[in-house]
Amino acid sequence: MKTPYDSYRNLYPEQFSDSKSITKVDLSKDMFDYYLESLTSRSQENLKTSVGRLQKKKFVRFLLSKQAQLVGE
Repeated sequence: MKTPYDSYRNLYPEQFSDSKSITKVDLSKDMFDYYLESLTSRSQENLKTSVGRLQKKKFVRFLLSKQAQLVGE
């Protein structure tokens, strides 16, 4: 029988520090080129927002783990 803890862990694994999250994005070169082209045609503020979202998706796990290490010291 599953405990509430196990059920929550299965629903939200990103909330647990020992969970491994693997994100693989298949992005073709053509699609990436199109995305970059559309970024350059946007205003500077929209570009900052888009790049920020892209950075968060790629690096937030790394940054959070480093921050946790610094706080724990």
